[in-house]
Amino acid sequence: MDSELEAERLAKVFRGLCHPVRIILIERLGSKSVTQIANEIGVKLPTMQRHVNGLFELRLIEKSGGRHYGRTPLGDNVAKLIKQFSEVVPSFEELEKAQFKKHLQQGLVKFGSGLTKHDIAKLLDEIQSPEGRAKKGLARDERKGRAKESQ
Repeated sequence: MDSELEAERLAKVFRGLCHPVRIILIERLGSKSVTQIANEIGVKLPTMQRHVNGLFELRLIEKSGGRHYGRTPLGDNVAKLIKQFSEVVPSFEELEKAQFKKHLQQGLVKFGSGLTKHDIAKLLDEIQSPEGRAKKGLARDERKGRAKESQ
């Protein structure tokens, strides 16, 4: 980052994208109209227009004739970055499952994890597989060893 001014400009774009509807809109606009996107995601047109205005102010989209909008070159680049970002960043659900699995293995299960019964059963099966049991046994042996050392 070369300057504070550039950082401010980027922060303004990030703030402008800080809503799922705006991210969906910038991704899908071009192949679909604003009305089509609104109908697909179940957003009322006045609400969608507010999001359109926000992206328009950031110069990510522009009017492309009449009441139609399209992405600007900057909007095209932002849409590409969003796609790349979503491929790199694991979903929160996957992170939550990994954290829950770790807690299960350590015996630190917390209630209210947000996982479904199916997810929990699947994670328990993974832990209770022969490989999972071996890892759990090693961890238990290590804990016992530390307990004996502290006595």
